[in-house]
Amino acid sequence: MAQGRVHSFDRLRVLATVGVVLLHGGAGVIGPRLGEQTAFLSDVNAANVYDSAGRFAVNCFFMISAALLLVPERSFDLVRQTRKVAVPLLTWSLVYVGFAVWASRTGDAELINGSAGEPDPSAPVQIVRDALGGPVAYHLWFVYVLVGLYLLTPLLRPIAARPAAERRPLLVYAVALILGIELLQRFLPLLWSGTPTVYGGFIDVVPTGYVGVFLLGFLLYHHAPRVPAVVPAGVALVGFVWVVLAVWRQQAEPEPSLWGYDNLNLPVLLFSAGVFTFMTRPSTRTRPAPRWIGIFSAVSYRIYLVHALVLHLVRTEGPTGRLYQDSPVIGIPVAVVITLVVSFAIAWLMDRVKPLRSIW
Repeated sequence: MAQGRVHSFDRLRVLATVGVVLLHGGAGVIGPRLGEQTAFLSDVNAANVYDSAGRFAVNCFFMISAALLLVPERSFDLVRQTRKVAVPLLTWSLVYVGFAVWASRTGDAELINGSAGEPDPSAPVQIVRDALGGPVAYHLWFVYVLVGLYLLTPLLRPIAARPAAERRPLLVYAVALILGIELLQRFLPLLWSGTPTVYGGFIDVVPTGYVGVFLLGFLLYHHAPRVPAVVPAGVALVGFVWVVLAVWRQQAEPEPSLWGYDNLNLPVLLFSAGVFTFMTRPSTRTRPAPRWIGIFSAVSYRIYLVHALVLHLVRTEGPTGRLYQDSPVIGIPVAVVITLVVSFAIAWLMDRVKPLRSIW
């Protein structure tokens, strides 16, 4: 199998990076104002549309990794691959903890997560404790899952190394089993209020749902049937509309929720699979991408790490902060564009510092 550059992955990384910033831009409005407005044409639902439009992105990042790393002809060095994402994770965790300590003077702890819930930003010891127990910023959970998938990759590669006729049914079974159990747990209670509680021991032995998404990427890239481009595009559109409507309808409920945004729910899975298949269809794989796409793709991980800090400042400070809060229809895309430009500039400049390139 040829190991030349797959230009479609560069294009998809760029699109997914935009999607991540877009969904976080929308989330900053709909999250705090959940259930505040129920009309379809409202600021809150505009934020929902923006947020929904980016929901394909995280799953697509996982699927790209699988399509590349599970290929038998491609070498895989577990230590090197893990170090590439884990070391910058540690660096940026310290950056976000440092920002939290500084921001605690103004009572601003929006960026801070932690295994113990919402930490007290005035207590640095608590912030450090939470940093050890889990992602210190809301977007860094993705890297923890990615490292877990890397650790499983040596166990999954022997399946991918089997002849295509043998591995395809194994992959279909694995994806159906893992994602099927995830979907049943989410949808059965919605469809049937009398759904019995299943003994946890049965569920616990099945790998996490993100393993299913990971394998789905390899399956779709290497074994998806050749269909007209309109088919995956249509699947993506159905998933996107479903996410928008599901979250909008929930706003009128006594206890509104954002369940439609769950990466392992059927609407987001359809959206992600449709976008991934459309963007990586065979006719696009070797079609050269513009040079800027390759440059942007090469620093997409750094953009992911830094964008939450940039977006936070853009949507809380100065004229852009006021526009973001007062007129989300305009303010969100403005914040997203500024965040992308600034984050790319930071990531590109950091990439120029070769001695420090590996740590951030």
